[in-house]
Amino acid sequence: MSLGKQLLKRDQVAYVARTIGQFNIDLKAEVFVRSNDDLINLIEEVKAMRGVKDLIWSEIVEVVGRRNHIPTGILKALKARAAIKPIK
Repeated sequence: MSLGKQLLKRDQVAYVARTIGQFNIDLKAEVFVRSNDDLINLIEEVKAMRGVKDLIWSEIVEVVGRRNHIPTGILKALKARAAIKPIK
């Protein structure tokens, strides 16, 4: 987790998340840079950080769409769960 916290100290980093299920990717970070040079410099700096074994980058070329809601079934389950009060 210390690597994730180190990344969060950088102005370019919007978020860092722990991940599972995608090869050996342990952390995913979303960053915003002004130029290709800034991207290359950031990649090289992160690769040099202790604990980094590999770095894979990709970029969004088009946002197809966005949905800003929680699916109804999940929302109902969360509400039902909140209604259950633990017995002390």
